[in-house]
Amino acid sequence: MRTGIVAFLLGILALVQCPSLPSAGLADLLPVCLLLALAQPRPRITLLFACGFLYALAHAHAVLDEHLPPELEGQSLTVSGRVISLPDVESHRVRFEFAVDTWPAAVNAQRLPRYIRLSWYTRDPAVSAGERWRLRIRLKQPHGFINPGGFDYEGWLFSHGIRATGYVRRSDLNQRLAPAVAGLLHWREQLRESIDARLGDGRGTALVTALALGDRSGLTQGDWDVLRRTGTSHLLAISGLHIGLVAALAFFAGRWLWSLLPAGMHRLPAQQAAILLSLPAALGYAALAGFALPTQRALIMLLVTALAVLGRQRLRPGDVLLLALLAVLLVDPLAVLAAGLWLSFLAVAVILWGMGWRLPQAGLWWRYGRIQCLIAIGMLPVLLFWFQQFPLFSAVANLVAVPWVSVGVVPLILLGLVLLVAVPAAGGQLLVLAKWLLMGLWPWLEWLGGVDVGLLERPQPAPGLLFAGLAGAALLLLPRAVPSRWIGLLWLLPLIWPQTPRPAPGEYRFAVLDVGQGLAAVVETARHVLVYDTGARFSDSFNAGAAVVVPYLRSRSHDRLDMLIVSHGDNDHIGGTAALDGAFPIDRVLSSVPSELPETAEHCRQGQAWQWDGVHFRILHPPAVTGVNDNNQSCVLRIAGPGGTVLVPGDIEASAERLLIERAARALAADVLVAPHHGSRSSSTPRFIRTVQPDYTVFSTGYRNRYQFPDSDIIQRYEARDVTLFNTAADGAVLFDVGRDGIRISKARLFQRRFWHHGR
Repeated sequence: MRTGIVAFLLGILALVQCPSLPSAGLADLLPVCLLLALAQPRPRITLLFACGFLYALAHAHAVLDEHLPPELEGQSLTVSGRVISLPDVESHRVRFEFAVDTWPAAVNAQRLPRYIRLSWYTRDPAVSAGERWRLRIRLKQPHGFINPGGFDYEGWLFSHGIRATGYVRRSDLNQRLAPAVAGLLHWREQLRESIDARLGDGRGTALVTALALGDRSGLTQGDWDVLRRTGTSHLLAISGLHIGLVAALAFFAGRWLWSLLPAGMHRLPAQQAAILLSLPAALGYAALAGFALPTQRALIMLLVTALAVLGRQRLRPGDVLLLALLAVLLVDPLAVLAAGLWLSFLAVAVILWGMGWRLPQAGLWWRYGRIQCLIAIGMLPVLLFWFQQFPLFSAVANLVAVPWVSVGVVPLILLGLVLLVAVPAAGGQLLVLAKWLLMGLWPWLEWLGGVDVGLLERPQPAPGLLFAGLAGAALLLLPRAVPSRWIGLLWLLPLIWPQTPRPAPGEYRFAVLDVGQGLAAVVETARHVLVYDTGARFSDSFNAGAAVVVPYLRSRSHDRLDMLIVSHGDNDHIGGTAALDGAFPIDRVLSSVPSELPETAEHCRQGQAWQWDGVHFRILHPPAVTGVNDNNQSCVLRIAGPGGTVLVPGDIEASAERLLIERAARALAADVLVAPHHGSRSSSTPRFIRTVQPDYTVFSTGYRNRYQFPDSDIIQRYEARDVTLFNTAADGAVLFDVGRDGIRISKARLFQRRFWHHGR
């Protein structure tokens, strides 16, 4: 059974690694493979592997068959449907998921998306969960940034069945058609409003709401940083830990109450009755979280365990875990794309592995402390794989935080929610007490999270290194009596001290990152790294520096910057700077607007030059210091090595191009050119292109950006000179490895491609 379930899982994993999706006709072979597997006393591993592959294939086609045709992108459409998520409200917009049931009659396409994600840049009228609306919207196909080390937003949308994103337009057609129907979603939003009304705003309220309803939208980026650095983020997800706690409380309470009923004891043993009572309790708590994926996994695991006990089946804990995994995969094979699946099941597996040996008996706190250490060691490889970081003090933080939250806070919140309906005043007081307890824990977490060496950040390990690390952790978790278990540490070392390839002296890597409508580029030499611009700041909680630039640098094993150049002060070039400055020490900062940057920033100006590892850097523009934020004051950077030259001109326009040609025409010649001002009509004059004579030009633009960059006439100008063009909106990050023997080019949307990515 065990090998069969593992083979089924591996088949699903094989499918999600495919760059393109095999034909849907292959899925018709699933019944045949399944019958062949069931017809044998011991099914062959290959058949079960094929079943997993084909089952995931059928599921993937069912999701991808719903799509938005390209001709409908950007069109104004009037649709009706229902709000199916708790709205995520910020100061300038509200975001929610919407189930469309009526499309315009003129739209003839088949299998249009049922589920879409919308942003409405208004707070009036308010949108509530469960309401039915008619909305005037504009949509686009799922599209996200594609960069080495970055988050796969398109994969997240795919795994959640969301097949289009967009925004609500201002229109008189926007109308609430029906109030929220009485149901789970509406009930959860009413509870959220009740919590807000009694607790007010602030971190404590956001923490209580997260634990009560699984709604973590109120947490700030700073809050998440503390949780991330202490390894306590899992405490704010209604997942296996809390579902198991509620089920355990209900079990012991049910067993005690049932034992008081002699008549019931004759019909059903107290233990079995208690199990039957614990399931509805766990189900109710999962309902509070809206049956989020972590709660679904926990419920399935609990149900499998309960059925085994009720059926008097003697299953080993490992078998129960694998059966629960199989049930999860049958419900949703795409759950393998979620980090939560691996973290939740691996955490249980680590505990079973580390505590399953015949250890000397010891006190409760010794065993509890051992569990925290086991989890810390066992989870290291998978945390580095999914998040490229590992909180070194997670065991210490969780030693206090887990009982504090699970034993102290969660019961208060649950009882408070129940009493909010019957005795609102008493329920409110319990929630206030829960908030007070959480705020009492927070300074401890902030202190631990503030320790400089508290977070180990490393590049994502390759699958082979991941499996080696998991095997090494398993060896380390064996009992002390096992000889040579220390060898497991050697298997972990490549994850902790990875060897990232660097350019040789005289060579360099130039990466134009995919940051949407904006610019961010990274130059790496043998021992130095430079960042040119940091992309845009899109909201208080999202910017390209934190979402793209920092993860890319981490993926390349950088822990400091030798230089940051911010070409000028427009948001799409400077917006991510604060995040970069907070993540890395930066030795030197150059900019045309140093007053908008840290105090140590200097003016960039013509003539500045330096050499790193045989690669020459030179600032060609501006000629004088003005401090004015203007496109034509952009810092223009030239990078030259034996194998080729790169020119990065920022947002200069035609007048600055003319000035550059007059002053430094010979220095402008380059093999690679980042198109000035994202390919706008005001730049890339014919004379400038003739002077630079690039072989390759990169447009750094956003998908379907409102400026319609790059301009079609500008594209024709480059094509007329036989220049190879790249666009980050279509290619993702574009990497140029400039070696002594020439330039090698790679595109992230090609080498990171999966079948759910846009443009398949």
